[in-house]
Amino acid sequence: MAVDEEAAAPEAAVKGIHKVAIVLSYMDDEHEKAAIEVACSAFDKHSQYKDVAQSIKKDYDKRYPSSGKATDGVYHAVVGKHFGGSFSHETSFYIHLKVDLHNVIVYKSKDSPFDVDQATA
Repeated sequence: MAVDEEAAAPEAAVKGIHKVAIVLSYMDDEHEKAAIEVACSAFDKHSQYKDVAQSIKKDYDKRYPSSGKATDGVYHAVVGKHFGGSFSHETSFYIHLKVDLHNVIVYKSKDSPFDVDQATA
């Protein structure tokens, strides 16, 4: 049994170590640091991209909650190795990270003003 425990120990030690690079960011230092922490934690907990993205979004929403107004905006997370996209985001609320071999995009966007007009009509 001691051999099995020793073999498992190095794997657990490596689990929390990730190679992180910021590809593009419009966030301040505090939000960048939070995005890196949240993304690394999500990859430690989950193996499926959809679960990683959901975990990042939930953790980021906990750290920076919305005021509840439709015009305040909400955070989104996109995770994968290969994807294309076009995102409209709030100024200073976009980051594209590379965590190991995985791309992570976290951004904040407001609801469309047309949605607000329709909701009040």
